Amino acid sequence: MVLSRRLVALFVVLWLCPLGRAAAADHAVLFVGNSYTGYNSPNNLAESYRQLVLEGVPQWTDLSIEAVTPGGRNLAEHYQQAGMLGTNLSSYLTNTNADHMWDFVVLQDQSQIPSFPPTHLSYQDSLAGAVGLAGMIDARGAQTRLFLTWGRRNGDAQNSVQSPDYPTMQTNLNSGYEGYRAGIVGSGLDAEIAPVGRAWQMLYDEAVLQGQDPTASGQLFARLYSPDGSHPSSLGTYLTACTMYAFLTGNNPTGLSWAHPGISTQDKETLQQAAYRVFEDANTPGDDDDTSGDDDTSGDDDTSGDDDTSGDDDSADDDDSAGDDDTSGDDDLVDDDDSADDDDSADDDGGSGTRSPRRGQGCTCGVGTAISGLSGLFALLIIVGWRRGR
Repeated sequence: MVLSRRLVALFVVLWLCPLGRAAAADHAVLFVGNSYTGYNSPNNLAESYRQLVLEGVPQWTDLSIEAVTPGGRNLAEHYQQAGMLGTNLSSYLTNTNADHMWDFVVLQDQSQIPSFPPTHLSYQDSLAGAVGLAGMIDARGAQTRLFLTWGRRNGDAQNSVQSPDYPTMQTNLNSGYEGYRAGIVGSGLDAEIAPVGRAWQMLYDEAVLQGQDPTASGQLFARLYSPDGSHPSSLGTYLTACTMYAFLTGNNPTGLSWAHPGISTQDKETLQQAAYRVFEDANTPGDDDDTSGDDDTSGDDDTSGDDDTSGDDDSADDDDSAGDDDTSGDDDLVDDDDSADDDDSADDDGGSGTRSPRRGQGCTCGVGTAISGLSGLFALLIIVGWRRGR
């Protein structure tokens, strides 16, 4: 009878943690966006973030970093894709792959939509998409981070009344992402903002205070942009990655040696410092910026992303091809900015990372897990032994 009870106890353990089930990665982050996130491959945001974590948190020896970033994709379209079987995003948010047990899922909207008035149809659609995705992320046991992007260098030429210049567009984006966060929180879920755009804004404001034109050739702020004045240059992606590193790990990027090829030591240090100053500001008690209330050792800041086709074991998502100008159906948003730049290869899992306090380590299983393989065999033996013990 004693033996039977021991077998039953063993059966319970095997049921809850089936043999052969892999543990989740030490740190797992999924970036969901468009070409703002995927630009500058192979050192796009996902890969740049990976490199910073590999250096800054060497104890995280198992890192899973992925990205879904088709050109021009907005949050409403991402949410639609997440509900379609066979797409990368659906797979990432619903399958049982241990590497896909995310700590954070970072959401980046199309570059213009968050700057629109809250009453605008496209804004409302993206808000609904953000809330829907946050629900899926929460059900997955992960944390939602909103990647607050940067305004275009010279404002939004296609919506010049709403955003005639950079400062106005950035202010609108700040408010727009805060609106997304409020909508998610209002639905009973949780989300925080990774204010990448505020790091860009800091460099702009400092140049103005020094009596300089931030958009002039040679200025660091101007050099954050690629020639189109919208997508990030390698400097812009690096600033974004440093900001994400601070908000997702809680660590200071200042002093890290890794940087994109060609970035000077001075620029690297200035960008690292800007990223961490924004993180400190967001975590200062009484701060009213849009990350307030953030316990924020996590965060997701930053850039829109590109579809991470490479490194993705998930099937080709995206009937929604890159290059679609994410304004679907909206005549006043021609967002050429997220064109199909999505060579974004740096999406493979591998490396090292940090673990969210919301996710346990070791056995990553639930009571409802099906018994299979050796677990099934043990179950049969236990039942036979129990009956004999009676």
